Amino acid sequence: MDPGSEAGRPPIARLYLLGPVRLTDQEGYDRTPKGGVRRALLAVLALSQHGTKSRLSLQDMFWGDRDPARGASSLRNALSVLKKDLADLGDELITSDAQDVRLNIDRLWIDVVHYASPTGAEQLRHTHGQRLPDLIEGLNVRATGDDTFEDWLRIERQHWIDVLEPKLTPPQERERIDPPLRDPAQMALSDLQSHFGIGLLPTISRANALHAELFGDSIMDSIADNLRAVHLAEIYDYRGDNTARFDIGAGVGPSILLQLKLFQDANRINMTLLVYRTSQQRLLWTWQMPARYADGMNFDNLAVSNFINRGSDRVSKTLHDLAMKAGGAYLNTPYHALNTMFRLEGQALGDTRQMLINAHSETGESVHRALLAYLNTFHVGEHWGRYDGAVIDDTREHVYNVLNDDPFNTVTLTMAGHAAGYILHDPVLSGEMLERAVELNPTLALAWDHLALHHMYNGRYDDALKASETAIRLGVYSPLRFTYDTTMCMISTLRGEHARAVEFGSRALAHRPNYGAALRYMSVALAHLGQDEEAHRLVGRIRQMEPDFSGDWVMNDRLAVSDDGARKLLLTGFEKAGA
Repeated sequence: MDPGSEAGRPPIARLYLLGPVRLTDQEGYDRTPKGGVRRALLAVLALSQHGTKSRLSLQDMFWGDRDPARGASSLRNALSVLKKDLADLGDELITSDAQDVRLNIDRLWIDVVHYASPTGAEQLRHTHGQRLPDLIEGLNVRATGDDTFEDWLRIERQHWIDVLEPKLTPPQERERIDPPLRDPAQMALSDLQSHFGIGLLPTISRANALHAELFGDSIMDSIADNLRAVHLAEIYDYRGDNTARFDIGAGVGPSILLQLKLFQDANRINMTLLVYRTSQQRLLWTWQMPARYADGMNFDNLAVSNFINRGSDRVSKTLHDLAMKAGGAYLNTPYHALNTMFRLEGQALGDTRQMLINAHSETGESVHRALLAYLNTFHVGEHWGRYDGAVIDDTREHVYNVLNDDPFNTVTLTMAGHAAGYILHDPVLSGEMLERAVELNPTLALAWDHLALHHMYNGRYDDALKASETAIRLGVYSPLRFTYDTTMCMISTLRGEHARAVEFGSRALAHRPNYGAALRYMSVALAHLGQDEEAHRLVGRIRQMEPDFSGDWVMNDRLAVSDDGARKLLLTGFEKAGA
């Protein structure tokens, strides 16, 4: 299927971004928008994740020096004209709502996307020879006096240079680069290990700031800590003289290598994470984000913490994909267990329990016991089983054991801390564990999300809101993002912000239609908004999973909410919703 086609249908237009922006229809006629800002908007959307960009980021990019009302008006006008520019192509290519603007990239052939695909390299060389033209060449939209678009463009140009330049040289002409410290036979054997090995390469710094390389090493240390926690990864440090610490023999070593590049551009530090597959000696992907130098090269800089968490999520996805291709190896990790749990399927939950029992028996890792305690929260909260003495006793045994065995693993503390609050109703123990988890790793969205739940259960709604906002910001690319949206739905419901609760609940249910927590709280929010028919429909979906569901869940502490006002709000909401 041609990249850019939807469900096998041919694209309705071709968008060229190398060189000047150019859009042609199926017959080759020029359909390029005339205005510079409109061409820039089209290019930004085309290169964004899933073709989607928030209104606020577009407004900041092109009209950041105007007051918010004027900026929003300018964006609306530009989008209206751009939609008219594209209307003759036959499909509604651009859609928008109150939050986001979307370009249907599935109906476009986009040159850089095609060239980056496995089948596109030959066409890239045929079209452009040995020299890449500039991305989005000759487009000047700095009329507002703000450099945000230019900063974005510099980053995108460097990214596509990194992706496409290696493809300009045919494979047979490329110089072979041996990976560090390992021969190919040893590297192949590393795929047989029980956990992935991850190698850390020296930071490449093109920044003038003092201590830039040390700062880069700290970023890599944080990413490595995240991967050690969620994948039980074995970390191999190839920075400086640290290789002397490892006696590397056959059958051990890294499956992937990570490297950080720092590049200072005016008042920004651009951070790029590069991920290599050692056994294939190739670059898998790069990930780039800018941070304002004025905000400081430190972990209080929001862009830095976002980079760490998003980079960790992308590496996690890569490791999970490699594990699946390996035929099931490495699947005893917290990352795999959590993603399997949140499929919210009874059979998957049962299989996960047995996998965790086997994994703990084989490895002795306390995180598996913490995950077993966490799995019990699904037993209670996702209409999978009864809330009785047996599940309480099982949870208590797991929680108290991991407290002694592993008090410094963020994932262990998060999982066990949530179980202590939700099932054991022990707010003191739960709070201690979750606060420690965030303190140990302030870049892990999972920990912030469960701290938000803890504050919510105990009536501290302002603290819950702040923690939830942090989780959503850090976990924007996480496969568990829908759970963070659910937490925000719950908090918004108890704060009386029911329209906001419905917004976030809808996002969560779009990904997991049978997510009990989202169904319950969204039904309450809808009921309080007077949308009784829709609320009744959601309660009906809950009863398909648990026929005995009723407002008694509130009275029996099955929702773990301790605040009397919140309990009353939930109870009356369920009554209005027909529970």
